[in-house]
Amino acid sequence: MAWISSPTQVVAQIVPDATLPNPSVVQLQGTTNRIVGGTQAGANLFHSFKQFDVSTGTVAYFDQNPAIANIFARITGSKPSSVNGLIQANGSANLFLLNPNGILFGPNAQLNLGGAFLATTANSILFPDGKVFSATPSSQSAPLLSINRPLGLIFNNNPGPITQRSRLGLKVQPGKTLSLLGGNVNLEGGNLTAPGGRIELGSLSSNQQVRFKYSPGKPHLWGINYDNAFSFQDIDIANLAIVDASGIGTGDIQVQGRRVRLTDGGRLQSINRGDLDGGTITVNATDSLDLLGNTDITSPVDIFFAQRGFLLPQKTTIFSTTLGKGRSNAIVINTRHLRLTDGADITAATDGLGRGGNLIINATDSVNLRGETVLLRFNPKESPFTETNTRNFLIDQAKVSQINARSAFIDKNGSSSGNILLRTGHLTLQDGASIAAGSNAGPGGSIRIDASGTVEIFGSTKSGLSSSNIVSASVSNNNALDTVINAKRLSIREGGILASSTFGAGDAGNILITASEAVEVEGTIRTGLFPSQINSGTFKSGNSGDIQIKTADLKVVDGAAIRLNSESLGKTGSLQVNANRVLLDNRGSITSNAKNSPAGNLNFDTQLLILKNGSNITTNALNEAGGNITIKADLIIALPKDGDSNITANALNGSGGKITITTQGLFGIAVRDRPTALNDITAISQNNPQLNGVVTINTPGVDPSNNLSEQPDIIEPPQKLERGCQAKDINNKSRFTLVGRGGLPSSPNESLTSVALWQDLRATRLPSSKNVSSKPQDSIPVPSLSPESSSIGQVEAQGWAKDRQGRIYLTTQRYTMATAPLPATPSC
Repeated sequence: MAWISSPTQVVAQIVPDATLPNPSVVQLQGTTNRIVGGTQAGANLFHSFKQFDVSTGTVAYFDQNPAIANIFARITGSKPSSVNGLIQANGSANLFLLNPNGILFGPNAQLNLGGAFLATTANSILFPDGKVFSATPSSQSAPLLSINRPLGLIFNNNPGPITQRSRLGLKVQPGKTLSLLGGNVNLEGGNLTAPGGRIELGSLSSNQQVRFKYSPGKPHLWGINYDNAFSFQDIDIANLAIVDASGIGTGDIQVQGRRVRLTDGGRLQSINRGDLDGGTITVNATDSLDLLGNTDITSPVDIFFAQRGFLLPQKTTIFSTTLGKGRSNAIVINTRHLRLTDGADITAATDGLGRGGNLIINATDSVNLRGETVLLRFNPKESPFTETNTRNFLIDQAKVSQINARSAFIDKNGSSSGNILLRTGHLTLQDGASIAAGSNAGPGGSIRIDASGTVEIFGSTKSGLSSSNIVSASVSNNNALDTVINAKRLSIREGGILASSTFGAGDAGNILITASEAVEVEGTIRTGLFPSQINSGTFKSGNSGDIQIKTADLKVVDGAAIRLNSESLGKTGSLQVNANRVLLDNRGSITSNAKNSPAGNLNFDTQLLILKNGSNITTNALNEAGGNITIKADLIIALPKDGDSNITANALNGSGGKITITTQGLFGIAVRDRPTALNDITAISQNNPQLNGVVTINTPGVDPSNNLSEQPDIIEPPQKLERGCQAKDINNKSRFTLVGRGGLPSSPNESLTSVALWQDLRATRLPSSKNVSSKPQDSIPVPSLSPESSSIGQVEAQGWAKDRQGRIYLTTQRYTMATAPLPATPSC
């Protein structure tokens, strides 16, 4: 085939420069620009162009020796490159396209390559031997070209943007890498596809470096290491743009930027269609990751595919699933702020025999999930969930493993799900948002949330039929795993739900809550259909899980509830509360209910328990025994006295439960043999009084031996105290001891006595009686003490006097003093 050169047409498209020892040559035949020449170094081939544009309907064809492993094409001019046609290369060479000014892939851009593809607006390609292939070459010496594979990229000054608008998409062969690394990276409806390979999106600022991470034995598959980069720019994936690494096993995606946004149906996805385990979808956003969705599913096509478990492109999502035996991709998100709104979701699922991948979210500042309802009905006859308005869709024996604002994914074969791990500063689920993990046939996944601040679950969809929730469920013979929440505060309100349930023979997981400041469960959904709640339940033969709450302050108010339920044969779990204060107010309730199994136990260890205005702590059983209630509290208070706040362990047909209360004070509530309108403590069998339960109240008294002060050995009876002191010689001294009341309270019939200090007024010599005036004196001279006072005999005091300063002294003479009569003492 003959090739004809046409400089006139080539000038406007692909223009070589003269910076290489062996320059590039562009030949035109029809609409094809055949690129030959260039400078070879080992298995590397270097091209250099002043301008590189591929217009609509044309082809840029790199025709090189099949032995070439890597093609490096730099643009040294000042204009961005526009690619709206086909870039092609023969053989299996990797192609590196370098233009610091920017690269635009238009609506018709395509790739036809045997190897990997990298488009970058970096300034230079770095090699291990220190050599650099730069877009700003030095004019003073010939470039030193390396024979080694590249080490990394250098971004110097203001790297240009990369924009991808091709609906046809940029696609590489299976198992290869497709990379866009630049300044801002924008996918405006453009698709990227690397079947079972790897896709890299990176947005970097000036003066940054990245390194390549090669896979052993796979020269066309590499990742990007950002350890040496610290400043990034933004990435936008919008207008139905799809980044897809689906294939037979593996399939990795890495997105690295400052702010990463998926909007208007943008999606990252990897579907494992084989028996090998999937790779990882990783998003690193140093500032924020935003998924802004679209909640409208209205067209017949939308509904048709959604009923069969397919998420359509207009759903903004990060999505991972498996159709074969291999595990689906894990999803790892590292950011400061994560926001999902308007039906966006993040899903790690399985639609085959393989396990669902793990979902790990590290959001150091906040996670905000804000959802909207979707009207769908998924095979209700086969599904344990039959609601048509819901945030979680399970169809045809489906299972869940996801964190999302509108959960929608399918597992028809019921394999095991992955785990959800979320680390953040603050987590908010709002307006119907959901975090869910579960399994139909395989082991269920776990949910763990570690928040340094507050976890909030509140709000409902516009219809008011579904609320925000964190749910763990099992619908099979396998057990669900635990839901663990560690936070400063947990707030569940406006119908929010934290639940663990089982719909099969497998046990539900436990709910373990540790909140250093408070757990607050408040109010109901705005329609009033159900309360805000923490719930553990069983609907088949599996046992419900336990609920453990450790916090400083537990509040259940305004119709909210903490519930343990058994609707069938499964056993009800137990509740353990450790809190400084527990408050139930305005119909707040903590309950354990069972139909055909014993009710679960409720255990409280707290300093203060308050029940107000129709609030209840109850265990109720229909046909079996009522559960036990154990309360250890310093104080238990029920207000008002006719508020109908109760502590009950009742049963309808079975035996009543056992209530054990240990407290220092029980106020406003009493043990009764039947329910009343007052505040009651009951443990009865309503249909068989002989099966009534037992109520034990322990109120330990005050033990004086526990006083820190040393107590006297003997408190002598009053009659053993002498009325006066002996006034004899020094060898026969008298002693007067006042031991007080021995800790006994004063009688209300006695007059109050003041506390006065005693002062030693012994004189150096005994004064004669004639020296003491018989008239009252304003002051009494105080004789000075001397060493001789120890040899003077003691004289019994006969009276007392007060000086002008109010000081009182004992005297040897009795004085008659006028006193006011004591007031009459009322009888007690």
